[in-house]
This record gives sequence, structure tokens and C-alpha cells, in this order.
Amino acid sequence: ATASPNSDANRNSDTNSNSDASATKHRKFSTRVPAAASKPCARNRVILITDSHGLTPFGEFLEDWLLTQPDFEVNTYALGGSGPSWWFQSYTSPRGFVFNSCNPKSRLKRSTLAAKAVAAPELTTTLQANASAYERQVIIIEFGTNVRGATSSYVAETERFVKAIKDNPNTACVSIAPPNMKQRPKNYMDEIFRAIQTGIAKASGTSADPACQLIDSRKYANYPERTGDGIHYPYTPEGMAAAKLWVDGVVSELQPVFSVAQPAINSK
Repeated sequence: ATASPNSDANRNSDTNSNSDASATKHRKFSTRVPAAASKPCARNRVILITDSHGLTPFGEFLEDWLLTQPDFEVNTYALGGSGPSWWFQSYTSPRGFVFNSCNPKSRLKRSTLAAKAVAAPELTTTLQANASAYERQVIIIEFGTNVRGATSSYVAETERFVKAIKDNPNTACVSIAPPNMKQRPKNYMDEIFRAIQTGIAKASGTSADPACQLIDSRKYANYPERTGDGIHYPYTPEGMAAAKLWVDGVVSELQPVFSVAQPAINSK
């Protein structure tokens, strides 16, 4: 049987799978996924794009909340080992999960997911698919666990990704920075947060309003002491409790974005 991406047998820090070589070698085995359902099933759309944290209780609990938001279709892309650049180069993750709420049966339990190679769809195509059919879109991104080389390189990756979102009308952007992790020292995570923050600022240009709302997960997420691989919040009682606190904090900052009275950030 194929191990679950959340099992002890298949856990890793994502560092190795984030290299270009590792991503490319899985390409021929990849599952290509459609950018969106052929027919929208709600007035608005939320697209959740994550790295491997989306394959854990965090991704499941956040998606649970998104599915309760009225008049929103939910599209999820969780690709283990991924970063922003993957969405411009169609790299493949050996552990991926794709869900569209227009097809509820496509939602599988994260805790029992079998490893499945999934290629990242091209970002612009994903954002623009059926876009005119929705009144507004909310794009939620969660990256920062997988950084190649110097953390300063993450500034340009973030800027490019956020600019691509910014170019779409009636679209709000929210970036969830990575949480506290045992296997990542505090000063390193501080550098990653600043890189994401700087990338968003560069994408915003001279605008007084940021091109993407930034949520600092470190305020809400404390890695469990006795379980897990040091990176991913695991499917253990302690890990799930920690993931729930993380999601609750994130949701407290997401809620205004989904308010009916809240206008889209990038209205054109």
C-alpha cells in the first residue's frame, strides 16, 4: 500500500522535494489538473494555494471553514515541496491534493491521502479560468516553508506571484506566512517573514493599500512538543490541537475579507 503523505513512513521536511531537479524528475508521472470546474457553482470563488502544510490538519481545518462561507466556491491546490515559482514553471509535486467544491466527492481526508504526483497548473490560467462568471475572487496563498538558497531570493518570487494576482479585477489576495516549526530556527523564520513582507511591498508599488494582506502565523502556531517531524503539524491529538489554534488565528484575520460589505481589494 502507498503510504499517506502524513504518515511517519512518508514524512520529510520538504527541503529535498523543493529542488528543481526533484520537481522535474516527477514530471512524467504527474497528474494534470484542470484550472477550474467547467461550470461555476457559486457567485464568488476562493482559491487556496499551499505547500505541504495544506496536506495536514491545518489545510483540512482551514478548508472546513472556507466551505462554510456563503456564496463561495472553494478550489484547493496543496502541493508538497512547492513554492511560488512552481506556478510559473509547472513543476510537479510527488504529494499533491486538488479539490473543487463544485465536485464535493473530490474532497478526500488528508489523514489517509495516498501519495499522488500533481503538477502545478499555470497561475495566470488558473486565476482567469471562468473569472468573469464570479462577482469576486479571494486568493489565499500559504508558502515559505520551502526556500532554495538565500532567503533574499524569496522576495522576487513573492513579488512575481502577488503581481500576477494583483492584475486580476475584483480579486483579493491573502498571504499566510509559515508557522513556528521545530526544524526551522527563529531567526531563519524571521528572515522568511521579512522576505514575504518585502515581496508584497514591492508588488504593491506606490499604492497605499498592500497588494496582498499578510497574516503572521507565528502569532498563532506553536509546534507540538512530543509529536511530528518538526515541520508539519501532524495528525495526532497534540498536533491537531495546535493546528486548530493556528487556523483559528488565521480565520480571525480572514473573516473581514469574506464579509459581504467588504469590497474586493483589487477592484478595476
